[in-house]
Amino acid sequence: MKTAFRSVLFSILLLAIAAAYAATATTTFQVTATVSAGCTISATNHDFGIYTPSLLADNTNGTNVVTATCTLGVPYSIGLDAGIGTGATVASRKMTRVGGTETLNYSLYRTVDRLVVVGNTLSVDVISGLGTGLAIDHTMFGKIPAGQNVPVGNYVDTVTATITF
Repeated sequence: MKTAFRSVLFSILLLAIAAAYAATATTTFQVTATVSAGCTISATNHDFGIYTPSLLADNTNGTNVVTATCTLGVPYSIGLDAGIGTGATVASRKMTRVGGTETLNYSLYRTVDRLVVVGNTLSVDVISGLGTGLAIDHTMFGKIPAGQNVPVGNYVDTVTATITF
């Protein structure tokens, strides 16, 4: 037993001496990533509801939301085209009667007072923002001018919203 104890003690002593003479080496490395600028855009439909042409002094108003989600710190601009109605401009868009050719004028604005239209010319009539990494809602304020002489029916237009970043 004494011999076994001495053997174990000798082994421990040899391991301790070996550890005292052990060498180490180190290195460093970099950890990198590139964050790219990115944006997505979505929009709700704009439903004006019922328009009554005989109410000559009353505009029909409505709203919808265009949502931008951009990388933190990325500047962006949202533009709306004139829509697909024949003869439409960003100042006076046109819904076309389903099954017909008649048009109903309307406008989309970026201000609640419905004075500043939204178009698609950068630095002129677009909505600008700065990405936060979260969804940012932008309300579009619409108006159908009163007093338009149009036949009964459903009117529709398709507007394309584009985000530039």
